[in-house]
Amino acid sequence: MIRRAVVSTSALTLCAALAYFPLLNTANWLFIGLGIIFFVCSLQIQSGVQPAMFAEPFSTSVRYTGSAVAYTGANLIAAGPAPFVASWLQSVGGGQTWPITAYLAAVIIISAIGVIASPETKDYDLAR
Repeated sequence: MIRRAVVSTSALTLCAALAYFPLLNTANWLFIGLGIIFFVCSLQIQSGVQPAMFAEPFSTSVRYTGSAVAYTGANLIAAGPAPFVASWLQSVGGGQTWPITAYLAAVIIISAIGVIASPETKDYDLAR
């Protein structure tokens, strides 16, 4: 169930990422606001289901530590350098935003593939 929720929210976030810069580039304050709201809401929905996905593979004796290390490690590797990567992509793209959108789409799709390929853990013994 959690995997389905994470993949669904990944699809929603992908839609938001694809619409984000085109909405910002309209220069219409209503569309800009809607783009920001759509993107932030999709991220927050995904952030709501992620902790369960990160914690579920670990036994109860190490669940908090395991999920914290997994979440923090993922943020250090992917989220930390993302602003620098986005700036670099925009500069090599001649100021265009499509390279950033392609980068976001690639990260979201790779993450969704990883979730789909991960083993189902809902029936794991919590005491293992």
